[in-house]
Amino acid sequence: MTEVGRPVGSSETPVTEVAFVGFGDLASTWAAALWPRAGVRLRAFLPADSPSRGTGLAAQRERRSGLIAGTDLAAVLEGAGLVFAAVPASAATAVAAACAPHMHPGTVYVDPSPGSPEHKQEIAPALLREAAVIVDDMEQCARIGDLHHALVLGVMRPSDVRASLDQVVAGTATGRINDTEIVIFDSTGVAIEDVAAAAVVYERAENAARS
Repeated sequence: MTEVGRPVGSSETPVTEVAFVGFGDLASTWAAALWPRAGVRLRAFLPADSPSRGTGLAAQRERRSGLIAGTDLAAVLEGAGLVFAAVPASAATAVAAACAPHMHPGTVYVDPSPGSPEHKQEIAPALLREAAVIVDDMEQCARIGDLHHALVLGVMRPSDVRASLDQVVAGTATGRINDTEIVIFDSTGVAIEDVAAAAVVYERAENAARS
């Protein structure tokens, strides 16, 4: 789990730039809670034609959170290490597609919308086609992973997949090829991943017991 102000992944780069896409009760409440944190810069996006601007609700949320919602999506997402798509489930697919071109490598995209699994899976093709895709198991991902939906919709072919994780680790295939490329790992779960995770947990537990 990512924590604001803590490192994301292995880059050891703290999350200091947080962007909210959508600025309803959920986003404004989270923003109000995060606002006091030192070293964290918050931004929010709300379309200029959003009904909440006309009714005054947006202004109320801005006052409560201390955050002014902007109307330029690209500007709001620029440099963000953590993006919360706090939008209705019906808008999740379109929002993911709109955000994808503006997210930099390493950005964590969180969609907390209460959509059904079938609906949420529709987000994957919009993001996958913008990225280099690494899979844990090609056959399994093509059958039940996020890759499956991209293949069914025709936005990707099996040959568009960059590599499998074991190929990248073994050095037989290339992972990220430049600093601007976004990489998506489609993980459906294979036994070797569970064994590797268990080994790390066991090793850390032993070290903690000795300290």
